[in-house]
Amino acid sequence: MQAMVPQFIDVEDRITPLLTIKQFFYLIAAGACSAILYPFLQTMPWLVLTALILGLGAAFGFLKINGRPFSVMLYIAAKFFWNPHLYMFQKNITRVEISTPQEPVHAEKKREPERVSSERLEQISRLLDSKGDYK
Repeated sequence: MQAMVPQFIDVEDRITPLLTIKQFFYLIAAGACSAILYPFLQTMPWLVLTALILGLGAAFGFLKINGRPFSVMLYIAAKFFWNPHLYMFQKNITRVEISTPQEPVHAEKKREPERVSSERLEQISRLLDSKGDYK
């Protein structure tokens, strides 16, 4: 019996065919921030801030870098920049004396390859052909 393996486990539920729940709430939050700023700012600064806020909301909702959501990448970047990095390298110099051996080293004599008889060669061939079953 085969077990059923779940597929598409990273697919999120969708509200509309185009938006997931997360994307919808990111865009709603960006729109709400823009609406809250409207009475406090004049038209031009409000438009600039609205463009930035909506762009940030769209980035949080839709942008993925290397398959990771923008919010995760922003967290990783903040953690990287605010945590101190300390890389230390200390080279330890030690003196080693090299001494030459007192006795001269003799080179090994080259051995001639062993001669194999034709009968032994046929026996090895049968053994390899039969994958080890031949005796």
